[in-house]
Amino acid sequence: MVLLCNDDRIVRCKRALIVSPLSVASVRRSSVAGRLRNGTLYCTMHWLLTLAVACLLHQASPAEYLLPGDVLPRHYDLKYAFDIDPTSNFSFYGVVDILLHVKQATSKIVLHAKDFTIQEDDVTVTGPQTFKVAGARLNDTYNLLTVALDGELQQDQNYTLTIPFYGNLKQGLDGAYISTYVNKQTKAKEYLIATQFEAISARKGFPCFDEPMYKATFTITIGHHKDFTAISNMPLVNAVSENPLEEVFPWSQIEETFIKPQADFVWDTYEKSVPMSTYLVAFVVSKFSYVQSPAELSNTKFRIWARSDASDQTAYAAITGPKALTYFEQWFNVSYPLPKQDMIAIPDFAAGAMENWGLITYRETELLYDEKQSSFLNKERVAEVIAHELAHQWFGNLVTMKWWSDLWLNEGFATFAASVAVNQVEPTWNADRSYAVDNMLSVLNLDALESSHPVSVPIDDPKRISEIFDEISYRKGSTLIRMMTMFLGDEVFRKAINNYLNKYSYANAEQDDLWRELTAASQQYGGLTRNVTVKQVMDTWTTQTGYPILTVTRDYEDKSLTIKQRRYFSLAAKSPSRVSWWVPLSVLCEPEVGGPAAPLQWLAASEGLETAHTFQHGAGRDEWVLFNHDMIAPYRVDYDARNWQLLTSALKTGDYTQIPVMGRVQLLSDAFALAWTNHLDYNTALRVQLLSDAFALAWTNHLDYNTALRVQLLSDAFALAWTNHLDYNTALR
Repeated sequence: MVLLCNDDRIVRCKRALIVSPLSVASVRRSSVAGRLRNGTLYCTMHWLLTLAVACLLHQASPAEYLLPGDVLPRHYDLKYAFDIDPTSNFSFYGVVDILLHVKQATSKIVLHAKDFTIQEDDVTVTGPQTFKVAGARLNDTYNLLTVALDGELQQDQNYTLTIPFYGNLKQGLDGAYISTYVNKQTKAKEYLIATQFEAISARKGFPCFDEPMYKATFTITIGHHKDFTAISNMPLVNAVSENPLEEVFPWSQIEETFIKPQADFVWDTYEKSVPMSTYLVAFVVSKFSYVQSPAELSNTKFRIWARSDASDQTAYAAITGPKALTYFEQWFNVSYPLPKQDMIAIPDFAAGAMENWGLITYRETELLYDEKQSSFLNKERVAEVIAHELAHQWFGNLVTMKWWSDLWLNEGFATFAASVAVNQVEPTWNADRSYAVDNMLSVLNLDALESSHPVSVPIDDPKRISEIFDEISYRKGSTLIRMMTMFLGDEVFRKAINNYLNKYSYANAEQDDLWRELTAASQQYGGLTRNVTVKQVMDTWTTQTGYPILTVTRDYEDKSLTIKQRRYFSLAAKSPSRVSWWVPLSVLCEPEVGGPAAPLQWLAASEGLETAHTFQHGAGRDEWVLFNHDMIAPYRVDYDARNWQLLTSALKTGDYTQIPVMGRVQLLSDAFALAWTNHLDYNTALRVQLLSDAFALAWTNHLDYNTALRVQLLSDAFALAWTNHLDYNTALR
C-alpha cells in the first residue's frame, strides 16, 4: 500500500520559490521526477506511521505557527490578471505591494504563501533604504515564507514589500478557485472565479499576513476578459484597458505555458477598503447578473447576484437582506460602514455562506428562493443564513477575534443575532423562540458527550482550525449569548455591546474584552447580583466542556429545596468529572403562574458540588416547582419523585399550558435524557406527555429518542403505543 505525504523541503527551479509545487509544471521536469512528483513523496506505510507518532508526540509552540509580529501590514495594493480559459489551465498573475510598519528591528520578513510561484529574484523591499533579498525559505507545514534581507529594517519605519507571483487556479473550494455550472439556455459549460479565504486560505490567493489580528486596508485591481464582470469587497471606481502589470510584472521569467493578458482585457480597480483581516478579502469574476434591492429599504446599496437563469429567484433575498441590515444598525446603534453590500450565489461553494465584508458569498440553496417550487423550510433557511452573514458584518468583520480560539465570538454572536433579526423580518415565525429551542436541544445532546470540547478552545495548530467550525461554536455560543441577555437584561446587554463594538471597531478582541464591557454595563445599569463579574460566571461556561445536571430535592414541610450539581453525560464517562458552573436558576412555582416572574437566583460554581445548596420557594405541598422553564441556560434537572408526579399531573390536566411551552420542551427533554441514562424510570418519563400538538417544536427532542425506545421497550404495550403515536405526529408535521 502506497500513501502520499507532503515534502518538507523547498523545491527551487530557475530560482523560483515553488510555494505550492502542485501548480507548477516545471517541477515535473525535475531530475528527481521519478521520486518527487508535484512536490510529493511516495512513502511506505512504515514511514507514515512513524511520522504520525512523531506528530502526536509533538505539540507545536506558538513560535512555530504564529507570525513573529515584528512587522505589521498597513495596506495591500493587490493586482491580478486572470485568464478564465481551460486552454491556458486558468493561469493567473499578480503583484502585491504590502506597506509594512516595523514594530521591532529585524532583518527578515515572515508572511504566508501557498499554491503559487514566486520568483525569488523579483522580491523587493523599499523604503528609507532599499534592500536586496538574501534568500527565501518556506516552512511548508505552516505555509510560512521567510524573506531574508541583506540589512536590518529600522524600528518605527515604513517599508514596501513587493512580491510578483503567478500560478493556476484549481477547482477546489478554497482560496481563489474555478467554479463551473451549465447555462440552462445554451447548455454550455460556464466558468467563474470565486474565493473562500476563511479560515487560512487567503495565503492561497496572494502572499499575506494571514492571521486575523493583522488587519490592513486593501486596494484591489482585477484584470479579466471583457465578457466577464468582476466584483470585490468595495465599489468599482475605475475600469481601464491599459495593463497595470505591464511594467511591474517580470514577464520574461514566467513559465512558457503561461499566456500574457490580451488586448480584450479590462482592468477594474476598487475603492480602498476599511481595515480588515485577510480572510475577509473576496472577489468574484463571472457572467452573472444582479437584481438591486429597493432603495427605500436601506441606506446601503444592495445587489443580489446569480446565474442569469436564476435571477428570478433573488427577489426574497433582495427584500430580506436590507431589512435585516437596517435592523442590525438600529439594534447595535452602529452604522454599517461600507457603501454597498453585494450578495452572490455560487454554484460550487463548500460552506453555507461566507461573510466577506461587502461581498457575501452563498451556496445557491442558501440565497435563492423560488416561490413556486421552494418549500417554507427553504424560505426559512434563506432568511436565517442572510441574517447570520449580515450579523457578521459587525461581529467578525468590524470586531474580529484575535485568534481562532475565540471563533465563537464570531459564530455564536451571528447565530444568536440571526434569530433576533429573522423575528423582526418575519414576526409570524416566532423565530427567536424556535431557534432558541433548536439550539438548546442540539447543545444538550452534543455537549453531553465526553468527546465534546469547550466553546473557547485552544488552537495550537492552524490545521485544527477547521475542526471548531461546529455546532459547539455556533449553537452553544449562541445559547450562551442568549443566556447573558436574560440574566443581564436586554437593555444592559445592548449598551454593553454598543460599547464593545465602538471600542474595538476595526480591531481585534478576545472574550475577556467582551466580559469587561458586559461587567461594566452591569455595574453601571444593574444586572448581575451576588457581586460577581461576567468573567467569573461565563468562564465556567466557555472554558469548560459540557454542562451540569441539577438534582433538586424538596422539603415539602418548610418550602425549601436543596440543589446539587454535577456534569451530565449521556454515556458513561471514563473518569469522574469535578467541574462545576455558575448556574442561573429560573424557577417557576405553581402558585406564581400568571404573575410576575420570580427573581433570578444563582447557584455558584462553588455550591452544590460537595454539599447541597438550599433556598426557599413559594410552592405548597401539592404544588409543583419547575426549573429552567424559559431555557435560560443549558442544564438538565432531576427532581424528587413527588415533584415529578406533580409535574406529570399538571401536564395531564386541561390547563397544561400553565407550564410555558419552552418549559414543556425542557421537561420532556430532561425526562427522556434522564431515563436514557437510568436516572429516571421510563414509566415516569413516558407519562410526561403532551396533550396538544399546538406547538410542533415541543415534539422536537422527543423524536430523537423514538428509535432507541423501540429497541428497548417493544415488549411494553404502553411504550409501543407511545412510539407509534410519535410516528403519527411526525407524519402530521
